[in-house]
Amino acid sequence: MRELTVKELLMTLLSIPSDSGSSREAKLGEWIYEQISGHRYFREHPHDCGREYGDDRLRRPVVWAYKKGKSSRTVLIGGHYDT
Repeated sequence: MRELTVKELLMTLLSIPSDSGSSREAKLGEWIYEQISGHRYFREHPHDCGREYGDDRLRRPVVWAYKKGKSSRTVLIGGHYDT
């Protein structure tokens, strides 16, 4: 799978319907996970990314990824992907 540029990723994210509380929201979460897990680093380190579903009736995943940097500092980015 070809890795998207930042602009391509942004434009694609904006174009995918992800209505809050719908199955579309769950599909977008799966797409985001596919993009992350398909990245070269995460193909080599598959245990450093994943998704959690909890008890959500729509199975909307919480997507997460971890990549160690060169320092001991940590950056955490959180957000939501529904519209």
